[in-house]
Amino acid sequence: MSIYKEKGLIAPDVLPVAHALDIEMKPPSSLGLGIRRADNTSKDPLVHITSLQSPRILKTHLSWDILSSNIGAKAKIIHCIRNPKDVVCSYYSFLHKLKLLTPDTTWNRFFDYFINGNVLYGSYTSYMRKWYPYRNLANVLNIQFEDMKENLENNVREIAQFLDIKLTEEQITRISKANTFDHKKQEAGKGHVLYRLGKSGGWRSQLTVEQNEIMDMYIKTELDGMDDLKLKYGD
Repeated sequence: MSIYKEKGLIAPDVLPVAHALDIEMKPPSSLGLGIRRADNTSKDPLVHITSLQSPRILKTHLSWDILSSNIGAKAKIIHCIRNPKDVVCSYYSFLHKLKLLTPDTTWNRFFDYFINGNVLYGSYTSYMRKWYPYRNLANVLNIQFEDMKENLENNVREIAQFLDIKLTEEQITRISKANTFDHKKQEAGKGHVLYRLGKSGGWRSQLTVEQNEIMDMYIKTELDGMDDLKLKYGD
């Protein structure tokens, strides 16, 4: 949205709810779909999507098989991926803060759940396998969390080009500074569940030696044939 605002395609004072929509699963059910809006109200997804002002920005963690029948060729998809070692650590913290885990769900137990795909949204590798065949479509841009941490300006430049939006270097710098982890965390306020460490490679201080070995085998077997993704694991 920052790119659209910087270019004047969205007015600076317009609330995100006018253009943006989150489409997610309703916890704890893995079946029901729901919407989380900026004003914390809910509405039928299709009805609300058609009422959004252009440009429309939809954010979701849903897999390709759920979305594909509803995505037209004109829709531009920015697919952000992150290595599974950091994902499991971040995911546990996120669900714990939201109190969506039972009291007996320890870190070790959650790690086992994750490896076996027994978490909300299911298996990480199943999700990746469903997206993988479509990664090179003209309307799909793949970016990595780790790349954004390493050089956010390059990613802003790449996203703008993908969206056919021309930006000056000054605009790219301004957008990048406004979207760093530290800036967004400060903007959201202390204790916000969406913001934890904001770094890549944090798994090294949380995974045990055994868990890391299990994860290495999990990646090797379950993501076999996807080497071109070139997942990065942080410093």
